[in-house]
Amino acid sequence: MGIIRRHPLAAYFVLAFGLAWWPWPFTLLNPESTAILPWSPIVAAFVVAAIATGRPGVNDLVASMVRWRVRPAWYLVALIMPIALVAISVYGAVLLGAPSPTGSQLSEWYLSIPVFFTTLIVGGPLTEEPGWRGFALPRMLEGQSALTASLVLGVIWAAWHLPVILTDETGQRPLVQYFILLTAQSVLFTWLFNNTRRSVFLAILLHTMFNTAGAFFFQMYIGTDHYQQLWWIYAGLVSLAAAVVAAVAGPRRLTREPEPTLTG
Repeated sequence: MGIIRRHPLAAYFVLAFGLAWWPWPFTLLNPESTAILPWSPIVAAFVVAAIATGRPGVNDLVASMVRWRVRPAWYLVALIMPIALVAISVYGAVLLGAPSPTGSQLSEWYLSIPVFFTTLIVGGPLTEEPGWRGFALPRMLEGQSALTASLVLGVIWAAWHLPVILTDETGQRPLVQYFILLTAQSVLFTWLFNNTRRSVFLAILLHTMFNTAGAFFFQMYIGTDHYQQLWWIYAGLVSLAAAVVAAVAGPRRLTREPEPTLTG
């Protein structure tokens, strides 16, 4: 217990990876089995918070997950930015020769509504963000700039997905592009997080929208010659957005807002 109290961040990452990755070897025996347990970040966050800081740490984590009272503009950012980045990426791929989405494909947008809620609950956002942004990010921000912390956390976040990437024979998540994408997305998450009094609630919403928008548009190109190209465009565009945010908001804190005073 003492080592966890002295090194809570390292303990969190070890536990998050250990809980997630232990089923991975069993995919060698049964390729249809799950290669990762997606709830490991939230479990690791609460376990380490309880051991390292007791009830106050757990209460702070819960408070960040329900911190929904933020400026309405940040809800627009969380809801619209992912759709815009994915849609512009698709448009870029079309300009480079990919077929345009058909009217019938686009008319099925309403199917994204149940996908949104399924993604929210079982697709990662609700089980990951309390760990990555709720527990790890605030501690990483204590000793380095927000940009550096975001990039390091982005690489760790992407690496956590390795069992899923390497066991997926369909290639839905190209390894290099995926690492670039999540590293860049991490900057956008920190920007939102730091501008909303460190709201994990908004981070969960942003994560859900990225996954939902990607699922809607990218499934139109799976199995085509343009799928890899689309991923490169998407990763590049999100990286550009992250660079603009860092330049405008400032790399030290990725926000112009004053330091937050968190009271729940």
